[in-house]
Amino acid sequence: GQSVFRMSKFSAMSTLAISSLRRLALLPRRVVSIRSSSSCMSSSDEDPFDILIVGGGPVGSALAARLAAAWAAPHPLPSSRRRTDLRIGLVGASPPPDPLDAVLNGPSVDIRNYALSPHTLRILGRCAPSPGGGPLERILGSGRVGAYRGMQVWDGEGPGCLSFCADDLPPPRSDDAAIAGGRALGVCVEEGVLVGALWDELGQYDTADVSLRGGCRVVAVDRPVDDPSHVSVTVSSGNADGDTSTSRLRTSLLVAADGGRSAVRSLLDMPPSDSHNYGRVAVVASLSVAEGFDVAHQRFLPQTGGPAALLPLRPGRAGLVWSCLPEYAELLRSLPDAEFVALLNDTFSRPPRIDLPSLSDVVPLPLRFAAHEAERLLRAVGEGMALNSLSSSAKLGPAAFVRPPAVTAVDARASFPLSQAQAPAYVDGRVALVGDAAHTVHPLAGQGLNLGFADVDCLADCVSANVQAGMDIADSSRLEDYGRRRRIDVGITQAGIRVIHDAFDGVDAGRVWGRTAGMDLVNGLGPLRRQVVAAAVEGGIFG
Repeated sequence: GQSVFRMSKFSAMSTLAISSLRRLALLPRRVVSIRSSSSCMSSSDEDPFDILIVGGGPVGSALAARLAAAWAAPHPLPSSRRRTDLRIGLVGASPPPDPLDAVLNGPSVDIRNYALSPHTLRILGRCAPSPGGGPLERILGSGRVGAYRGMQVWDGEGPGCLSFCADDLPPPRSDDAAIAGGRALGVCVEEGVLVGALWDELGQYDTADVSLRGGCRVVAVDRPVDDPSHVSVTVSSGNADGDTSTSRLRTSLLVAADGGRSAVRSLLDMPPSDSHNYGRVAVVASLSVAEGFDVAHQRFLPQTGGPAALLPLRPGRAGLVWSCLPEYAELLRSLPDAEFVALLNDTFSRPPRIDLPSLSDVVPLPLRFAAHEAERLLRAVGEGMALNSLSSSAKLGPAAFVRPPAVTAVDARASFPLSQAQAPAYVDGRVALVGDAAHTVHPLAGQGLNLGFADVDCLADCVSANVQAGMDIADSSRLEDYGRRRRIDVGITQAGIRVIHDAFDGVDAGRVWGRTAGMDLVNGLGPLRRQVVAAAVEGGIFG
């Protein structure tokens, strides 16, 4: 989905002025940046790129910034043994993003927002030569992020409730992001803020030749048999008058960061494998709330087909992601604003149920006594786990339900179908896939963009190692290592998400009891709870 911006005349004029300055080359000398124009690189530009990234969204922009930052950092090899420049191209099909100042100064509604884990924030910190500076500093200092220090997950059909807090995080690291108010499980940020900060950073380099272009659509990809040293990419662009032009670009390494419907992957006939259609639709919305909050709320609603999550954004703002059956999604899209707001407040204000369905009512008569005794045992264990959780250092517990703030208005709504897929290989010769071009996941765990940023970090390390060693930037040994490592991590995450989705996809008594027992176990055992948090925020087994 595209971000929705409502820019004032003053903001639009400011953006135009900034864009004009950029076109007048009032930028560091080695940066080629046309940020507010849809014109593509000229076909007369015969110098090939070292790396061409297709996709100007968060993942593609972060990869360009991560590589440029790595090149600006001190190199272990003497200058006589390494390259003195690096040509990076970033091509996006959408219009170039607004600079961060324009986003912050203009009234806007951005329906696309992301939950960034501590590991992803550390990767953002590496997208600048000075650790922790650059885009990370701009984003955290923008006033447009929502840190969540607690997370509350509960079952809409039973008493199961999971509660996490910042105390469950692994020990702090020296490269952790400095979040105002202390450590957090993560932060939520709008796409316009995230991408604007990354493109601003890419305009600062004079140690790498960075070329940024928006409004360019890839129409052909060619891998010449007679010259395997590069890939040729044909891009098409248009202007307001309807005129189009095409340009042919050459690159040593092509990276597809152009989303789940990747044009690059399609043109190269690299279809995804291991795909799974959840038969669900995600309804997302930008909301106004009565007060600020720092707990992310997620309620599983098997009757509607999936979980509804309410995430804190900037003060007074929240984001909604509701995964549901297609027919329920249609209802959510069609409700008048007032009825939609009332439904959200009713949904999120309902605490976990006190009672559990009786197992003895759903088993054969000879087994009812055993089922009754099992119920007594499980209830006793659950109560003990709850007491243990409340006596621990956790600020939240299954018996301490935290009500989210009231929703007061809905500003925008959108929806998209949900599926899971993973490409059979992330690397094919001089082509690499990152982000949704390589894999897609269900949003219930908020891992989509975090997995994409983990791709960025791993691929940037492999590419930088090739360049610094004086090797071909697309040397297969390191790139194939990237593909192997990331496929394992993503596969594990996808499997875990699938298990959670299937466990909450039903209202039968046995499944409700199983969910409740599992949530009580995680809540009651501190080491297990902390291990769950670590797995969610630390970037996988290779993070």
